[in-house]
Amino acid sequence: MAELLNVRSLSAGYGPVAVLHEVGLRVAQAEMVALIGSNGAGKSTLMRALSGLADVTSGTITLDGRPLQDLPAQ
Repeated sequence: MAELLNVRSLSAGYGPVAVLHEVGLRVAQAEMVALIGSNGAGKSTLMRALSGLADVTSGTITLDGRPLQDLPAQ
């Protein structure tokens, strides 16, 4: 199956506060994925980083082969 979303070595947070450290994730086309974890584990920060609402300090996010981390949130 073709890879749709690829997150590599993603670090992100809010200003000087680092929340995510070197996160990796792959989602293939037609694949269903759930993100679970305890409170404060970084689930919302990951979603905000993927959508451009949290500061990405390092790593890459690609959607269907196109980089997302430098695009503004819409």
